[in-house]
Amino acid sequence: MLGYWLGNRYKTPNIPGLTVTLVHPAQQLPAFSPLFDNSQSALADEWHLLHLGIPDQKTVQRLSSSFNRLAYAAEMQKHFKVRFISAGNTSIPQFAVQFRLDTTELNQLTTALGLATGDKGLFLINPQGELIAIFTNITSPSVIANDYKAILEYF
Repeated sequence: MLGYWLGNRYKTPNIPGLTVTLVHPAQQLPAFSPLFDNSQSALADEWHLLHLGIPDQKTVQRLSSSFNRLAYAAEMQKHFKVRFISAGNTSIPQFAVQFRLDTTELNQLTTALGLATGDKGLFLINPQGELIAIFTNITSPSVIANDYKAILEYF
């Protein structure tokens, strides 16, 4: 009986219609040290979408559109926090915060999160500051919004 219980403790949650890759159990993010105002502790206490890499205009537009698609779920929209981690400085939307890292540290974080150097990725971080999901389709605002909503409702 104990073995059955332990095995089920680590079973990946089954959330119908989800397109993200769930990380279960959730994993601590690798440590990083932003160059300026924001610290990694800013990722605690709330859900965050973490975008790794310099966001291009299309990415910013998709995330803005995802944010707008949550207008019918005002509480979720209020908690839709996007954090950009990049080595550059770029214009970002009002619901986002930017962490700037030096290029070496950005490359190390990119590799630690399973991406090739120079790749971009979108990750969901839980209120404990842990990686819980990897968004594999970041081209569709409706997919991002629906997956985000489904995960928050589940957890």
